[in-house]
Amino acid sequence: MSTIKSSDEHLTLNADGSSKDIKFQANGVEKASISSAGAFTSTTIDATKLTGALPAISGAALTGLSASDSTKMPLAGGTFTGGVTFNGTQTLGSSSYWIAGNTTNAFVFNSVGDAANLLILKNDGRLGNPAVSKAHGAFSGNGTPSFWGSNSYNFSSITDVGTGNYRVNFTNNMANVDYDAYCQVGDQITGHVTGRATTYVEVVVRNNSLSTTDTSTVFVNVFNELVGI
Repeated sequence: MSTIKSSDEHLTLNADGSSKDIKFQANGVEKASISSAGAFTSTTIDATKLTGALPAISGAALTGLSASDSTKMPLAGGTFTGGVTFNGTQTLGSSSYWIAGNTTNAFVFNSVGDAANLLILKNDGRLGNPAVSKAHGAFSGNGTPSFWGSNSYNFSSITDVGTGNYRVNFTNNMANVDYDAYCQVGDQITGHVTGRATTYVEVVVRNNSLSTTDTSTVFVNVFNELVGI
């Protein structure tokens, strides 16, 4: 048995010379070392033997991560507690990924390289998906047009253009006019979308004689425009 010990004094191991390390070996094989700068290196650390608080760890000093992995958060079971801030992309299997934490969107999900399959959760809570309404509202067109209580989403106001003619203004404008818009009204009359703009959708209501007419029941719904949700 080989032993180096000190009964009542500091034990000093000194490696003379510039840039010389203190090396620890077993059977002639190096197991650990202390560099001249004080950095400790070991081939194996038993985490079950560690006690006390760990010092702050810089991610810049981590090894074994490729450049593409350095901004990713692994997906695993568990619960987050406290505040969590992250940014970057995460691959989900081989067909999709999400982006999190940018200034406009909270999360973006889509198939890799296929923007047509985007699912967006905006920072203000709005959800964007081709199957999700981008704006909808129910309002009365009689007198001064007004929404029925809180029965509107992403519509801010209604402009009375004329008898039976309304512009329903978006709260958050569309990025383009390539969206689907629908108008429904009560019995005996019909509603038509007659204009699309990034700031509003315009509808006209007609009676059975095709004359424009005000009505107390108008429903407007907008779908399929994704970028400008």
